[in-house]
Amino acid sequence: MKGLVPLFIGLFGTFAFSWVGLTVIPNWQIGALNPQTDEEGTDAYPTPKSGMADRGRQIYAANGCIYCHSQQIRPDYDSADIDRVRDAGPSPGPKWAERRSAPRDYIFDRPVVLGQERMGPDVANIGKAAPTEEEKPAAAPAANVAATSPAPATGAAGPAIDGIMVRGLYLYNPKQQEIVLDYFRNLANSPFFTIDPKTPERVIKSNSVPNDAEWAFPYELQLTLRKPVKLP
Repeated sequence: MKGLVPLFIGLFGTFAFSWVGLTVIPNWQIGALNPQTDEEGTDAYPTPKSGMADRGRQIYAANGCIYCHSQQIRPDYDSADIDRVRDAGPSPGPKWAERRSAPRDYIFDRPVVLGQERMGPDVANIGKAAPTEEEKPAAAPAANVAATSPAPATGAAGPAIDGIMVRGLYLYNPKQQEIVLDYFRNLANSPFFTIDPKTPERVIKSNSVPNDAEWAFPYELQLTLRKPVKLP
């Protein structure tokens, strides 16, 4: 009996110190962060997400994108994220970010989706890499577009892309291949694609069945654009 009391105190102390160090102290340090403003009290950062940005975040989390992508720019001493250039976007390609990620970046995110493993590119600040309305719709070389898209349609106005082929991997997860169907259902409301939610077989051309020997499984979607995109 004499040895049980010190053992209990030691176990309790271990869990107590861990809880204080991992929960109480971080919450005390950054739990009360507020948006940052300029000297005039305007131009607040960050601001709550709304509209399409919030819906996109919900789809991102629901489809398990956090298993392959991250949303955190690592510091210089840990990686070279800041010096990396994105493949997609206007030319010349924009950098991943101008600075490392900070706790204030996530104060309006519930939950915070930092990601579990970076198999694909980091998607923090991905909106800055997207072309603006004034820029051409196809910034990538035509050969790359054609290689990952259905055959370009040719008409009186010249060649155009009338659809895209999406190939990807989903990780072993509780929903298994059903996660691809969830992705399809979310795309049904897209203003860019012509999709009939009652006929997934017209879009989902391949959807692998999970097994115990692998940890990632391929899928393939063929999406028809509502409005063809002219090639440059």
